[in-house]
Formats: sequence, structure tokens, C-alpha cells
Amino acid sequence: MTFLPFAWRSWPGYRLALGVGVAVGFALLFMASVNLASLPGKITAIWFPAAFTLAALLRYGPTILPGVFVGAFAIVIVGLWDTGLSWPSLLWASLVFSGCETLQPLLAVWGLQGFRPGWLTRIHRARPTQALSPDWFQSVPRVLRFIGASVVSPILPALAGSLTWQAVGLIEPADVPLTWLTWWLPAAMAHLIFVPPLLRMHHPQPPWGRGSTLAQASIGLFGAFMLLLYLTFGQGYPIDYIFLPLLMLVVFRLGLLSASLCLAIITVVAIYATNLGLGAFVREAPHESFLYLQSFLAVLSFTILILSAVITERQVSQQRLEETLASLELQVEKRAEELRQSENILAGLFAASPVGLGILDESLRLVRMNPVLANLGFSSSLPLGEGSILMPDLAQAIQSAYQQVVRTQTALIDQEVETTTTAEVEIQRTWLLSCFPIQGLDPVTTQVGVVLLEISDRKRLEASLQQQADLDALTQLANRRAFDRHLQRVWGQCLQFQQPLSLILCDVDYFKAYNDRYGHPMGDQCLVQVAQVIQQSARRPGDLAARYGGEEFALLLPNTPQETAQHIATTLQAHLHDLAIVHTDSAVSHHVTLSLGLATHVPQRGEFSQTLILAADQALYTAKRQGRNRWVAKEN
Repeated sequence: MTFLPFAWRSWPGYRLALGVGVAVGFALLFMASVNLASLPGKITAIWFPAAFTLAALLRYGPTILPGVFVGAFAIVIVGLWDTGLSWPSLLWASLVFSGCETLQPLLAVWGLQGFRPGWLTRIHRARPTQALSPDWFQSVPRVLRFIGASVVSPILPALAGSLTWQAVGLIEPADVPLTWLTWWLPAAMAHLIFVPPLLRMHHPQPPWGRGSTLAQASIGLFGAFMLLLYLTFGQGYPIDYIFLPLLMLVVFRLGLLSASLCLAIITVVAIYATNLGLGAFVREAPHESFLYLQSFLAVLSFTILILSAVITERQVSQQRLEETLASLELQVEKRAEELRQSENILAGLFAASPVGLGILDESLRLVRMNPVLANLGFSSSLPLGEGSILMPDLAQAIQSAYQQVVRTQTALIDQEVETTTTAEVEIQRTWLLSCFPIQGLDPVTTQVGVVLLEISDRKRLEASLQQQADLDALTQLANRRAFDRHLQRVWGQCLQFQQPLSLILCDVDYFKAYNDRYGHPMGDQCLVQVAQVIQQSARRPGDLAARYGGEEFALLLPNTPQETAQHIATTLQAHLHDLAIVHTDSAVSHHVTLSLGLATHVPQRGEFSQTLILAADQALYTAKRQGRNRWVAKEN
């Protein structure tokens, strides 16, 4: 069979040329089957056109079907011309024969495609390299499908042809079964024997060997094959059974294509020799010779097809296994290299990190730690807390964090730990401690990572900044923001315990006139002196003296009844009078004086701290209106 290049399909006369070629090829193979492959009694052992039409349909698609029909019709008209049939019978027999020969490869292809819809369209649209899959005979399921399609597809055409032959009078009714058998089996055997090499020639399988060993094996097998042909069919020795192991050896060493070609040669030689009355398959009745020969060829065909598929599957599996192992080996090497790099990175990180890093095991032993932890007195040879360490309370905090992480299986992030050194001079230090679980192959935590960062300097800086943010720069009293925050806190405390909360608002009398008279620097000095007097009255831990704004000050006194607050206000005025800060422009005294508004309140639910401020402010306003240099208390 000639395979035309795909570019020929674009030629305008391609379809006509292909159809003519198929018709001529069918006619020639028809004559070869009838004249060369016919056993005594005109029984055809191999129907070459069946293999030709199936391979052509797979290769070129449905385009070849008109050529098959025309070739079959023309050759059967010629063959039946001298049978004495009437014109209607001759025409009917020719049409049925042509239709059967056209239908037979279609049924075979349908079986090869798994009886799926749209199979004919897929073959018609496919490129030549796509219409034939190179792995048709490389898996056992595909081979079994091919065998089934090859054997089953000629059944219906053979039956239709046999019944038509009997209907037109070419055979007797009693000869229909034998005619059907001799029509069906030759077509099936042609599929099995000649289609595989025709298909494999387009996708040849490389021999399973290499070099001089392969050449020696090929020469040896070819010599043994030719000798066996001569002894079996030339000399008549009954050693035809040796062909089976010899073909199996060819499959093992040279592949399916070589074995299929050998089987094709055996088929041609066996048919020719049997036709001449030579070989082990000659029997008295022609149909007996036919059955013996067909059985022999069927066994050989089934064996090499299935054996080749099994060997190929095994080799493919072995190749895939080797590729998988090679890939796994590369992955293992790559993973090992990644692990080495990770280990180097981790070692460098441990060594250079400015924070303490360590890994605790189940026995609370630091199996790995960096110099920062080592400098704190931790040891990798002793459990946590044992041996000489500078801060035992830090070890206790790490141990507690370890137990919490193991119990909850969650990380502990940025827990502040206050410690005191055990050196001669006690030093308070603050740390940020983080711990995270390290799990093994199972989800159970076996180790815990420790990250320790000292933030003592930061905490001192934060405290200093907080203090600066809460102090008035001039008087060094609490500023308005600190006052508001402290008021909210003590308001909540007094609300909880139902205690009285007192507030004294102080205002320097005629302070603007003081500034105008003595200047702002002297005014600032005056405010500082007044602030010192007020600060002396805030003696308890909860008391707060604050600069409320400008020349106004506030004295907050939690858990202080009104009588005590009044006494403090009187004392405060007396102390300021003792300072005798000269103020010649004051309308109430020759010295600096204060007006004070006093309010005391027991907080209740639903009330706000502004209630107390408003009451004290009203009292201060009353003191100013009554002549200044006095205190006025707002009634509860």
C-alpha cells in the first residue's frame, strides 16, 4: 500500500486519482486472492482486499469508499460474466458484493473507534498522522479491540453475500454455511495478518536491541525462519509448530513490525504450498485444508499481537518507572540541596541574629540556641531553669510559655516579661517573648521555637515620652490631657466603691494685669510658684495637681469628702499668702491671690465626669463674682 503525502490532498484531482487507485488496487488484490490464494476447490484462504480497504480507510478516510465500491462492482461483473446469470441477477449480485466490500471496513473502523458516534467524521477530518495512532498495537485492550473488530466486522457482509449468492442461483441452499464461512474467515484473517504491518510501516517501532547484537540476532532469526519455511513447506516435515516460538522470539528481539512481516510471508508461502499440495495442511477435502490453515494462521496472529502488546506495556511501564525513579532521585537531590541551603541560612540566622533564638525539646532542653541566649546563662546541656543563669524568672516565663504552646497548639506572640537580674546590683529588664509550635510528621508538637527580644531601653524611652507627654512644660504639673485621663479613671473607681470625689479649680486673680505689669517671664515664674503650692496639696497617691489651662489649675482629690476639700482649699490659700508674691495691680490684695471653685460628688450610674467639672466651674465663677481671693463650694 502506498502512502501519499498529506500535501497531495490539496491537489484538485486528488479525490479522483485516489478513487481510481483504490479501484485498481482492489481489482488486482481480488485477482490475487482468487488466483494465487485459492486452495483446491477454489476456496480462498486469505481475502487480500479486506486488509487493503481497512488500511486505506484508516489512512485516507471515507474518500476511498467510492473507489472500493467501483472496483468491487467492476471486478465482480467480470468474474460473474460467464456464469450464465440474467442481467437483473448479475446486477443484483454485483451491487450486493460491492456494498458488502464497502460496508466491511466501515464496520471494522467503527469497532476500532469503540462504537462511538461521529467516528466517520473524525477519520475524515484527521490528518494522516492523526488518523493512525502509533500506539494502536502497544496496549492489550487496543489489541483485543482490534482483534474483535477484525473478526466481527466481516460477519454481516459475508452473510449478506452468501444469501445473495444463493438467491441468484450461484450456490445451493445447503452450501450457504460453508460459503459464509469461507467468505468470513479469509477477510478476518486478512485483517489480522496484513493490517498490522501496513499500519506499523507508517509508525515503525524501534527494535528492542542495539548495535552488533541486534544485527546478529536479525541475521540469525532470518536464517532460522527461511530454513523452517523450506523444511515445512518444501520438504514436508511436520514441524510447523516451531513457527510459534520462532515468531515469539522475533517479537521479543525485533518488534511487532518484523513479526507481522514474517507472518505475512508465512501466510503467502503456506497458501501457495497448500495450493500445490505441499506442507502439513493438505487434506482430502478442500474445506478441511482451509480450516487447518486458518486455525494455524489465527494462532500465530493472535499470539504475536497480544505478546507484542504485553511486551510493549511492560517496557513502557519499566520506562515510566525508570523515569519516575530518575525524577524522584532528582527531586530528592534538589530537596536535599534545598534543605542544606535552609540549614545554612538557619545557622547564619541563629549566629547573626540580635535577638535570642532557641528550640526547646520535650525535656525543656535548648537543643539549639544562639549566642544571645548563651550570654544570658542558658545551657544546651541542662533542662531549662537548671544551672547558673542570670535571670531565673525569665527561665520560668519561657517554661510557662512552652507549656501553654504545647497545650493550645498555637503560637504565643509578643508576651512582655519583666525580670530582675541576680547580679550584685538589681536591674529591671523587659523582654518580648514569642513561642511557636514545631510539629514533626504527625500533628503533635514535639518542639517549641523561642524568640526573645529585650525591650528595656524601649520601655524606658516609652515611659519617659509618656511622662513628657503628660506634663506641662512650664509648671511640670500634669497637663489637661493627663488630667482628663486621670479623671476618668478615678471617676470609675469612686463609682464602683461609691466614694466622694472632690475637684478644686483654681484661677490666679488678675493674672493678665500681672503680665502687663511685670512681663511674661515674671508671669511664667509666678505660675511656677503657684503650681508648686498646689502640688504640695496633692499628697496621696490618687491625688493629682494639673495645669488646666492658662492661669487655671485643677486639684483632683478622690475619696475626699467636701469638708476635707474645703480644708485643703483654705490651706492652699494660706500657703500662697505666705509666699507674698507682689502684685501691685491686683484689686483685692498687694500679693498674688487665687479664686477657687470646689465641688464634691459621689458618682452614680448614668452620670458623666463632666458633671463634676461643671459644678466646680460654677463655684469658681461664683467666687470671682463675689470679689475673688476666696473659695466657694458647690453643694452636693
